[in-house]
Amino acid sequence: WADLFLTTPNAGLNDLYGGLKGPIGTWTWELVYHDFQAEAGSAKWGRELDAGIATKFAQHYSVYFKMGTFDSASGSPYPDTTKFWVQLTADF
Repeated sequence: WADLFLTTPNAGLNDLYGGLKGPIGTWTWELVYHDFQAEAGSAKWGRELDAGIATKFAQHYSVYFKMGTFDSASGSPYPDTTKFWVQLTADF
């Protein structure tokens, strides 16, 4: 969700990730951890933690708050980045 890998690096991209999710009342939460490394060679790009919480309301609508924070590895060309998102959805 920090959107650093919108294109694949020349050395490729391995994304080792895992996550958890569950309910809290009418809300649904999730946490996802990523470890990004080059597919070719031994370069490490960095680590990312994503968190989100969502709920439905008024029968056809939902709201989703999410955050992604990327911690760049030493020597990585990618900057430390944190992004916050709000997503509104209408479903008919």
